Amino acid sequence: MIENGYKLRKAGDGTWSVIDAFKDNPITFEGRIQIALSEGEAKRVLDCLNRQNLERHPEDGSGRLP
Repeated sequence: MIENGYKLRKAGDGTWSVIDAFKDNPITFEGRIQIALSEGEAKRVLDCLNRQNLERHPEDGSGRLP
């Protein structure tokens, strides 16, 4: 699932990473590369990124204002 240019990826060891969907690389968030996370941690980071995106783009990507 890709949301706002980010996606989650599960590694073979069961840990999760938050990935830049366009560059296909792990992202850095709050000074830490987002790899080897629990699923819950990865989802929290993705949720935070989505909230930040909505604050910057309140039209939610539709091109229309609310």
